[in-house]
Amino acid sequence: MSLRIFALFTLVCLFCLTTGEASVGEIRYRNPYAAMAERYSRPVEISINPSWKLTEKQLNTAIQPPIRDESGPRLRFIYPEDIEPSEIQVTNGYALTKHQRQQMRLARRQALQKAVWQASIEAEKYNRTHSSTLELMEKQGLHLVISLSKQQGRCMQGNKEVRTFRVCSGKASTPTPKGHFHVMEKHKDHRSNLYNNAPMPFFMRLTTDGVGLHQGNVRSWPASHGCVRLTYADARFLFECCEVGTPVFVID
Repeated sequence: MSLRIFALFTLVCLFCLTTGEASVGEIRYRNPYAAMAERYSRPVEISINPSWKLTEKQLNTAIQPPIRDESGPRLRFIYPEDIEPSEIQVTNGYALTKHQRQQMRLARRQALQKAVWQASIEAEKYNRTHSSTLELMEKQGLHLVISLSKQQGRCMQGNKEVRTFRVCSGKASTPTPKGHFHVMEKHKDHRSNLYNNAPMPFFMRLTTDGVGLHQGNVRSWPASHGCVRLTYADARFLFECCEVGTPVFVID
């Protein structure tokens, strides 16, 4: 009897371990930029503002569903405020005024920006929530480790060191954030949107607010605006071997 109980207990334990590993395997890195791009591909709804003073007939025009336009290089939606009213609409009182259409376009633009930014925040929140699990999973493969105190980085394949390299991280007033990140996007000939269009060759983004790895002036002390600067040879090597989603660990 005791042997049967022990065997049953063993089977239950094995089942729990197996299902636990399966659930871990389902956790995947969510790219905030992919989430933002995906949100752009869906229409955005807005609430009708009473200050627009729409009549009942105008309201019927304003709530019409958007037209899906796939004729151009990228999908776009044509909303009621984007369409010039016809003579029949004007005659019958269904036409939106120019001012009403401008107000609706502004509201639509603001709603879309908010929705896209929220998609990015939710993706980053997901990654932070599952950071420890992702770390255990991804350290088995290619990853980068950046040491701020040593001003040095390591490119690792599992536990094997592929390459060490010098870095120049953020100065005290604009420090490089520490934590578990992923390469969000890669751009070989990137230029800064914040610092006078400054060139940032072999740019690999780590955060939505502009921190990343790129070629730059590598000093012996922290001197950047927050990014991790690399020599030309190291920046080119890492750009070629890393992919979007590659984990990057920034430590003390």
